[in-house]
Amino acid sequence: MLRTSIRNTNQKVMQRIRRWKFVRSVRPTDVFLVTYPKSGTTWMGFLLANILHGMRSPSLNLRTYLKYIPDINNLYYSNGDLSEYSDIPAPRFFSSHAPYDAAFSRVIYVMRDPRDVMVSYWHHTKLIRPSFNLSLEDFVASNDQWPNLWHEHVKEWALGRHGNVFVVKYEDLKADTFSATKKMLEFIDYPFDEQVVMHAIEGSKFEKMKSLEDRYGIGHHEDSLKGFVRKGKSGSWCEEINQDALAVLEKKSGSVMKSVGYKISSD
Repeated sequence: MLRTSIRNTNQKVMQRIRRWKFVRSVRPTDVFLVTYPKSGTTWMGFLLANILHGMRSPSLNLRTYLKYIPDINNLYYSNGDLSEYSDIPAPRFFSSHAPYDAAFSRVIYVMRDPRDVMVSYWHHTKLIRPSFNLSLEDFVASNDQWPNLWHEHVKEWALGRHGNVFVVKYEDLKADTFSATKKMLEFIDYPFDEQVVMHAIEGSKFEKMKSLEDRYGIGHHEDSLKGFVRKGKSGSWCEEINQDALAVLEKKSGSVMKSVGYKISSD
């Protein structure tokens, strides 16, 4: 019993040490692109990377863009730190699905209608896990979704009134990418050329990204994984989600949906 207690104490101490290492490795100038899974993460990361890359040749693909916007999910969840990126000049950009973390110095938080999120997340899970056999309705009803539930993630990040967090809807980004991107860059005080932004937007269109995926694959995934870039449309949930699944989803997330401006069927 004593040995178990000592072992548990040692594990907690080590977790605090690892956590402290991560916190200390974050710079005040760092920018974190944070999203719930399937909320436009790759698109926004690719768009930002193209802005950082500028109009230089060769252009980026869905592997090389990670040099500009590293995905730190594995590092973050394994109690790592950002020391491997210490040579990158400020501002450094990172991408993560982490629930709210006060250690993230400056954050661009992109949220998306959870009905589109759940449909896309369900398709994505089927793509990467061959043994996955839940129906869309059962997937929506499940509370076993990583990193947590959509409404928990959005409530923490978007409704917490954090002064260092810029919140933008995926739908607004799709509707007027240029204006939304300008506001985003202004928020983080990143100097930009409007021509570069327009060039990056053009190079990050869905058709272009789909073509790049077909040609080069996508970073941090197996070469055999195809179809990661799926539709990218807003409102496509209407074509795929049935009324039972919709009712379950809106019961779970309806209050947060309304708080951030998404209408629900009962309104």
